[in-house]
Amino acid sequence: MRERPTILKIIWLVWLLASLTPLVSAQKNPQSLDLLRESERALGLDRVEVRTLSASGALTRLDSSKAAAPVNVEFKVIDLERVRWEFDTPQGPSVTIVNRNGGWNLTQDKRTALPVGRISGLGLERFPPLLLLRIIRSADVRVMAPETHQNPGAVRHTIRLHRLAPPGAAPEVRDGFRRMTSAELVIDAETSLPLLLRYREQPSDWRIDVQAQIEFKHYKAVDGLLFPTTVIRTRGGVLFDRLDFGQIRPNAPVSESDFAP
Repeated sequence: MRERPTILKIIWLVWLLASLTPLVSAQKNPQSLDLLRESERALGLDRVEVRTLSASGALTRLDSSKAAAPVNVEFKVIDLERVRWEFDTPQGPSVTIVNRNGGWNLTQDKRTALPVGRISGLGLERFPPLLLLRIIRSADVRVMAPETHQNPGAVRHTIRLHRLAPPGAAPEVRDGFRRMTSAELVIDAETSLPLLLRYREQPSDWRIDVQAQIEFKHYKAVDGLLFPTTVIRTRGGVLFDRLDFGQIRPNAPVSESDFAP
């Protein structure tokens, strides 16, 4: 008679796992997940595990109001969550640290906190292999069903996604969080390479957000992975800046101290 509760427990656990599985898989549409994994293979992520990244390049403003000479920029990425930007400016270096739900900027000893709306476009958006890994692996990224569009000479898949707000967030916070973390990833159907990412930015006023887009161009093999060497950003339908990478080093040594507050 002592074995009966054990059998009942096993039956109950099997039923519980079966009932929970649809809830988990519903977070990521299976068709979209298949397309993302095809893209993962096309980028080389099935052969190389990426944990850190170091990169540098030249950032050029393209909007007519503030067009200027290119500035040097360096990136460091760790654990698919934290990104460090460092710019050369006439006033000295400017450092921006971005984590999952916010970040901060340090310029001339002045520190400015960055809420989630201000870090859109400053995270992994310019590094498709890392962005793809986070989309696939993160439990709080919801992925919708794909849409396929046939343009002259090209077929593209569009995958919509957004992140879930932190537990316990108020309804208005959840709505704003979803709006500012919503994005559309467009993948080329023939090559399975990401072509562009659409999302929203809050350039200055948290009450106003604009449509932005990042286009990935000129993919190049780096240590077994494909990275775009040119990334063009559009804001509000107007060309805003272009980033030309001079060096990309996946799995380069990166120190935790580089991300200290």
